[in-house]
Amino acid sequence: MFVTGTTPVAEGGGVDGVGDGYRQAVRCFEIIREALAAQGAEFSDIVRTRMFVTDIERWDEFGRAYQEAFG
Repeated sequence: MFVTGTTPVAEGGGVDGVGDGYRQAVRCFEIIREALAAQGAEFSDIVRTRMFVTDIERWDEFGRAYQEAFG
């Protein structure tokens, strides 16, 4: 299964965590977790990830969320 093009879409629409890279990354991981679960998979089944960000200077925000998701 491939999961691609995930964006931080809020539950009711729009962008979740505007201006907050950490919150946006967390939301993306929530969406991915839901998609995986619907197919009987989980994060431990993931073999590769790639993140694209608009401001690499804020890598620590995204990295923190990534660490929380994957350990």
